[in-house]
Amino acid sequence: MRIQIHQGDLTRLDVDAIVNAANSSLLGGGGVDGAIHRAAGPELLAECRLLGGCKTGDAKITRGYKLAARHVIHAVGPVWQGGGAGEPALLASCYRRSIEVAREHRLATIAFPGISTGIFRYPLREAAQIAVSTIAAELAAHALPRTVILCTFDDAATRAAEAALAETTRDPRAELAAAQGRGDRATAAAILERDLGDRDGAIEVWKQVLTDDETDRAAAEALTRLYRDGRDWRGLVTVLEHRAQLAATDAEAASLLRALIPIYADELADDDRAADARDRLADLEGPR
Repeated sequence: MRIQIHQGDLTRLDVDAIVNAANSSLLGGGGVDGAIHRAAGPELLAECRLLGGCKTGDAKITRGYKLAARHVIHAVGPVWQGGGAGEPALLASCYRRSIEVAREHRLATIAFPGISTGIFRYPLREAAQIAVSTIAAELAAHALPRTVILCTFDDAATRAAEAALAETTRDPRAELAAAQGRGDRATAAAILERDLGDRDGAIEVWKQVLTDDETDRAAAEALTRLYRDGRDWRGLVTVLEHRAQLAATDAEAASLLRALIPIYADELADDDRAADARDRLADLEGPR
């Protein structure tokens, strides 16, 4: 696999380049940045002074000096501000630009820390997902670098990276076939809708579940959501009427009738059915 995970000391990795989670001055700092400068020696800082800093989302390269790595690629990640200040795009740009710089220098192996996950406070799970998806896209499009290592600093970071990598390397069609093979129709429907974007396929699976067991609440609720999201009013009416007929309590039936009335009246322009539903609702609610 071209993406690997290693928990340990980034400064000790014998690769073509390690990536430094730098600040915009490129003049060193705390965390990974400080550790890399200490391990590389003062020559690294001297070369960094010549680079004129670096913008957030960009990357620049230097020699590695006393490091085992031949080069250091300095990438400036975003400070986490809640996710609404363009942080995801900037973090993805860090990984993309670092790989582009590595490719421009014909580097075969590169190792990343968790950019922005230290004092910049980027949440581990979200950062790992961006890292893995961005790296995977670059590797799918290019032969270099041949190997990318995600170097994690503790168990929590490792778990986040492993989860992101597992998600990226999933094969939804294989999972669908496995779910169908074991008769797990709920999982099959979820994969069709969520992973394969096949809403109609998911609807057909849930309809079959409801045909086999008309009391299956999960199927009825899933169909309600799918029909409503797709603005399929006739389908929605069918499943809401079915649920109303099987409602366990008058309160539940009344709630479903209230949902049906505006659909009859406004979406289907069926005044007769709307009036009938109002009469049924009045019977359930009784005199006020």
